[in-house]
Amino acid sequence: MHRADLSVNHPCYPSSVTVVGYKDDDAIYLLPEIAFKKANKVQPLRFTVTAIGMQLKEDGILIPGPNNLSTQKRVRNGRVRFWRLTTESFLEPVETPEMDVR
Repeated sequence: MHRADLSVNHPCYPSSVTVVGYKDDDAIYLLPEIAFKKANKVQPLRFTVTAIGMQLKEDGILIPGPNNLSTQKRVRNGRVRFWRLTTESFLEPVETPEMDVR
């Protein structure tokens, strides 16, 4: 999804889909509160959004903003706070084909 396309009601998605962030060539931009709520529905979390963000920062996954964990971006007519995450942290694992040993 391109930066300009970010919208909770993006026309490419049905109304039942909640956008939790987007990815570009530089980073993954995650909406922390929305992502937390969605993840918490699937697997209850024992940590706060801030605690998770601090751990991601400590692990080198979250690229903090100048004054706190989030980065502000202008989206459409307003400012949105994102967590900026390194893309390298989310590379899909490469599966190797099974060797048929007989």
